[in-house]
Amino acid sequence: MRAGAPRTARMVLVFAGAAAAAAGPAVACSDPGVECTCADPTITITVPTDRAAFVVDVQLSGAACANASVVCRQPVGSGCAEMAFRGTTIGSCTVDVVLSEGPADYNTTFEVVRYPCCPGYYPELATGSTIQVPDVPGDAGVSE
Repeated sequence: MRAGAPRTARMVLVFAGAAAAAAGPAVACSDPGVECTCADPTITITVPTDRAAFVVDVQLSGAACANASVVCRQPVGSGCAEMAFRGTTIGSCTVDVVLSEGPADYNTTFEVVRYPCCPGYYPELATGSTIQVPDVPGDAGVSE
């Protein structure tokens, strides 16, 4: 580069979870020189394949997901091993997975946030964006 030539700088922000947002400065997409790489805001619910047929209902409540709809992304036999939804606003979200066998239900509550520069609402889950319904202890997925 020759002396006196103008320099340009570009800042790239990656938002993949709560830790990334906390580490980065607050910026807007319209800020010059800012390029954001945003994760998919879809929240996934996974159910062990041997328990998928026992899912009776999935209920969403709380401000952040009361208006959301759960869709099946991986049908397994008469059930669904992977479901997904997206938060609809900032706030708390509770997911209740009701099962007809094994532990009767599984529930979790988490916060849904919005990151500067990224569209959508993102879950603050220890597992990223996946809610994992546990398998029954001692069950290796084999029917007797």
